[in-house]
Amino acid sequence: AALATILGQIASFCISIRYLFHFKSVPFSRGCFTIDGDRTRKIFSYGASACFNQIAMAVVQIVLNNTLAHYGALSIYGSDIPLACAGIISKVNMIFMSFVIGISQGVQPIIGFNYGAALYRRVKKSYLLALAVATGLSLAAFACFQLFPRQIISIFGTGSEMYYQFSERYFRIYMFLTLINGIQPVTSNFFNSIGKARLGVFMSLTRQILFLLPLIVIFPLFMGIDGVMYAGPIADGAAAIVCGLFTVRELRELTRLQQKTEKTN
Repeated sequence: AALATILGQIASFCISIRYLFHFKSVPFSRGCFTIDGDRTRKIFSYGASACFNQIAMAVVQIVLNNTLAHYGALSIYGSDIPLACAGIISKVNMIFMSFVIGISQGVQPIIGFNYGAALYRRVKKSYLLALAVATGLSLAAFACFQLFPRQIISIFGTGSEMYYQFSERYFRIYMFLTLINGIQPVTSNFFNSIGKARLGVFMSLTRQILFLLPLIVIFPLFMGIDGVMYAGPIADGAAAIVCGLFTVRELRELTRLQQKTEKTN
């Protein structure tokens, strides 16, 4: 497994290098490799959202594992079953989120280009289309998670009946609001695309740091191992609401800019 990981990283690096020197519309010169302070700052600011999101996921996973081990040991399931089930479910969720993140990153240059060209109608259309596709994938994932949790868990191995009982319950509760999980990553990249990197960073941290992390610490104090399960959908719902509020405000601003541009022309 370790060797496969290393070889996969080397292969992806080689593919990236090949494409680096085969751009058709962006010619490279020696000056392109000169470090420029202003450009470097912009690159870091626009990449901060993805960076902090990865850090947040790691921090949440550490706290989640420790919480599950502690409160699992106090439950009928023991510490091993909750840890194993949570690990599997997080991997399954990662596969689903990879599709959503791919959509959010794929639409980013389209939104950025049209925003820079003052084509605000296209900006809104591109964002709403990406959001619709991400939501469609989320609905499909929600249906699978709610209807076939045992079958999905079985792909990763077998276990006792108590193992399946906990995994099905954890899957259905923790992933209950998967159907709205496309909103946050698409919205975060949307704000990055229009040059509002700070809002992009804030959006990327809403679910993991602002809501989920405190909830998986506080809820188990009163609900035991069940508190971890219910922390997931509540964090998902709260993050979607926050993203929705900021997005509605931004879409209104785009409409205003669009009307102003049309009057000028």
